[in-house]
Amino acid sequence: MIALKKWLKSITLFFITIMMLQSCVAYQSTPVSLEVAASEVKRTKIITTSKKKYYYKRITFEEGQFYGFEKLNGNMVKIPIDSNEIVNVYIQSKSKSTWATIAIIVIPLFALSILAVVETNKSFENNLFLVNKKVSGL
Repeated sequence: MIALKKWLKSITLFFITIMMLQSCVAYQSTPVSLEVAASEVKRTKIITTSKKKYYYKRITFEEGQFYGFEKLNGNMVKIPIDSNEIVNVYIQSKSKSTWATIAIIVIPLFALSILAVVETNKSFENNLFLVNKKVSGL
């Protein structure tokens, strides 16, 4: 039982750490043009005619060509974007991203807190039952 509790604590701490380090990106629900995405310095999701999704750190417009910046092997790489292949362009919604990150952290912590309280209460009731049984047996 003690080993199980230690294991559960370790797993819980691991997941809490992972969740806190995770950053959630949510995109606006209404598509924008490439020009708007280039003017805003935000993460961008592009959906092509072949239903492929591309995620870029930002979009720029240089010399009549749109470019998406992506991080590969620790370096920012400029990738040309074919504007004829694009169906929709979505930019990051900072408020949705913030709320999603908070929800990802708070909801599991709340659930774990409730679970810990319930388990502690059960353990307390079991111990109280055993004490009452010993006292009444005297």
